[in-house]
Amino acid sequence: TLLINEGEGGKSLKPYPPSTQRSSTLASSFRGAGGRTAGSKALSVATGSGDPASNTLETSFGAPPAAEEFVVPAWSGSVNFRCMPGAVAFGTLEVRKLYRYPLQLLNSGVGYSKFRLKQPKSSCLSVVYTPQPVAAGMSVTLEVEISCTSVGDILDEMVILSEGEQFSVAVQASVVDSDEYQDLVNATGAQPEGEGVQLVDSVPVGCTLKASRQMTGRK
Repeated sequence: TLLINEGEGGKSLKPYPPSTQRSSTLASSFRGAGGRTAGSKALSVATGSGDPASNTLETSFGAPPAAEEFVVPAWSGSVNFRCMPGAVAFGTLEVRKLYRYPLQLLNSGVGYSKFRLKQPKSSCLSVVYTPQPVAAGMSVTLEVEISCTSVGDILDEMVILSEGEQFSVAVQASVVDSDEYQDLVNATGAQPEGEGVQLVDSVPVGCTLKASRQMTGRK
């Protein structure tokens, strides 16, 4: 990570101190997740917390670095399939709550096509779908579910594989405790979840994502 310092002698680049620098390799790779994109919108993602009260990452230069951007393309995909939107931005979520986000997977080819899905690596995430051939011009719903029992930031991806092709769909979320979540609601007067995110239910302490899905009647 580099800091641009504009002085009388022009611009110079200075690295942040190693103790305060935070890797953004995965987040940066998500800017183009899924290959081709058509239109996008940017969401601000907090870079960390050096001071819990301010929720900013302090540096020795006296100012926090600029927030990273998690870019949500309108769609991502390959020749046979397109996923809309092209990434999942859950936003800020409350710990021990089950949330769901629906995606549409469109067959953009000229005939029936099959697909399969590689699940995200995080144990907090799961994608619910029915494997099936999809006719040209038709779409199926993929439901991304998240339920975390601890706070933290999540940057992950799921991979959609079709006949000879594959592409990734990025997933972002920031999970906070109940007090911090309520403070955000009180400060903004709005829910801090991303657009299209559905709150399904509360998850008891020690309950897994699989168990919470069974509690809500999902298979």
